[in-house]
Amino acid sequence: MLKDILIQQIKRAGPIDLYTYMTLCQTHPIYGYYTSKKSTDILGNTGDFVTAPEVSPLFGEMIALWVVERWEAFGKPDVLQLVELGPGQGVLMQDILYTLERLTLFTAKCRVNFVEINPSFQRLQKEKNQTLAEVVHHDCIRCLKGIKEPAIIIANEFFDALPVRQYVEQEGMWYQVGVGLSEGNDLRLFYLPQTMVPKSLEYQPDGDIILEYIGNHISHYNGAALIIDYGYWGGRGDSLQAVYQHKKVGVLDHPGQADLSVHVNFQNMACYFEAMRLQYNFRTQRQFLIDLGIQLRLELICRNTEAKKAKEFQTGVMRLIDPGEMGQLFKVLEVWKR
Repeated sequence: MLKDILIQQIKRAGPIDLYTYMTLCQTHPIYGYYTSKKSTDILGNTGDFVTAPEVSPLFGEMIALWVVERWEAFGKPDVLQLVELGPGQGVLMQDILYTLERLTLFTAKCRVNFVEINPSFQRLQKEKNQTLAEVVHHDCIRCLKGIKEPAIIIANEFFDALPVRQYVEQEGMWYQVGVGLSEGNDLRLFYLPQTMVPKSLEYQPDGDIILEYIGNHISHYNGAALIIDYGYWGGRGDSLQAVYQHKKVGVLDHPGQADLSVHVNFQNMACYFEAMRLQYNFRTQRQFLIDLGIQLRLELICRNTEAKKAKEFQTGVMRLIDPGEMGQLFKVLEVWKR
């Protein structure tokens, strides 16, 4: 078990920082959450959480309309590179491609690039999408270096899972949050002295690397990015949480078995892209989907669908856009070249 490995490592070498702990929990080659678990143990009713594409196929339909808008804006290339980071079960891309197929005004051939490290997810993603487009898998964002043409990059609930460094201030001294051992040799949070004042209380080093790849690609080859996640504009403080079988648990309770995530700081992202002279737009998921016409699409479906099925569509869409559900918590950042 990963917990035993962590305890032995800390006994041998001392406390580790939270970034290292979270990295091992997410990507340990044998016991990592995203590297070892089956897809059904992560997503859906049998897993730890459900994402928007599983809530309603209209989520993917609306993103397909956004893809067409962006494709038209950068000149309608004959081949459209679609890049998805952390595609889950492949449902989102499947819904996007199905919708694009039905739109007569969209004439491009799609090439799909999935950035995915979990073999179980890779199989599902290929099964769902290989008949709709050419599909290639990559294990990291460096794949963008090999694409020398406009690309649309989609990241739905991806950035929230990236490991963080966390800092706290106590009596004028700064500390980095780490993980050590209690007197009973169990995992406990530990404060590591910090010599420099941090630029923020919660920071995702890997996030900056990924943003740089995205920004550089759009700057040099054109294209657009769509980042959807739960998060906030600005703000301060500890947002790390753990979910195990749809229930919140302590972040040290189930290392490698629970979903660890943070709320994404969209203001930091926007500032990063602005410094690269890229254009961006920030909205709630509710406003994004309404602006794209999800309510009108729902009305059309309900008029032409039997009552039970129509009710399912209504329930799904309301969950996506209701301020008390996903509509306000989830935010959307769009990025494109000026």
